[in-house]
Amino acid sequence: MVSFAYPCSIGSSSSVLTAEGDSIDFTVMNISFWPHTNFFETYGFKHGEGSMSANQLSDYTFSESDIILTEDALEGMFHTKTYNRQRCWEAEGKDTTYVSVVGTVKPFKYANDLRPLPTVFIPEKNPNILDYLEDIHIAVRIKDGVSMERFMNDFKPWMLREMRAGNLYARDLQSYDDLIADSEFSSAISLYRRNLSVAMFFLINLCLGVIGTFWLQTRTRREEIGVMLSYGATPYNIRRLLLGEGVVLTTIATFVGCIIYMQYGLSEGLHEVSSYIKVITQPCWIDNFGQHFLIVSFIIYLILLLVVLTGIYIPAHRISNIAPTEALRDE
Repeated sequence: MVSFAYPCSIGSSSSVLTAEGDSIDFTVMNISFWPHTNFFETYGFKHGEGSMSANQLSDYTFSESDIILTEDALEGMFHTKTYNRQRCWEAEGKDTTYVSVVGTVKPFKYANDLRPLPTVFIPEKNPNILDYLEDIHIAVRIKDGVSMERFMNDFKPWMLREMRAGNLYARDLQSYDDLIADSEFSSAISLYRRNLSVAMFFLINLCLGVIGTFWLQTRTRREEIGVMLSYGATPYNIRRLLLGEGVVLTTIATFVGCIIYMQYGLSEGLHEVSSYIKVITQPCWIDNFGQHFLIVSFIIYLILLLVVLTGIYIPAHRISNIAPTEALRDE
């Protein structure tokens, strides 16, 4: 790796580019890479519309002014996702440097807790390895079908023994999944993890409580269902009636709850990300309070509906299939 910024790394870098013939600045993430090292195949990037393939991008002979963009960066600057040999420029002090887009890749998530960010890939033709002596990283792509655990178990002893050159030596081996987990753990503060644990605890118990309440309430209507069966109601009609009541109750409760919750949302507003991420991130529905509130409320409604109908259907299915005399025995 020739930079501290790469997919799922803790570090990050950014720059400002402008489309040729335009004057509107566009902020993008920077990722430097070393050509002819299978960079794009190793990380699983997919080529964009009209662009050469990932392995061709890795093996391309880049000039000093060549770059690769993600499709969302290309769209942000040129208002199209189709690669067509576009050019950009950037200001360096009083100088203006033009760069050529030689290919595009599909948008990707720089980290699992971020939405896709517009990114520029900068080829480093002659990187100075001395700049990274204190923290050099080497990414190894294993063959398809090879067990990660077995590879690491076999490779690490060989690595410690053979990967040495003068005062340089390989000191540690870590899977990429573990690297991502460490990065996410370091970025998630203890308060967030504690609140998430508490929220999950209450959510599970609340769902179980609602299921249990409707389960018990439905079972207590055994005699009522027996009367309905004795008057000719079919099990299907009984289940439909009970489930319909559950849908009506859930809809009313969700509507009232959402009105109350909306007052809290209006007073608190949406979560504000860091100013750096805010500048570089493209607009999305989660940034719009109305869309955000409606979509989240609808998801909550579906979850509540699933929980309530589960608590109703199972006992309703059982008691709607018994004989009327059995249902009315204790009446």
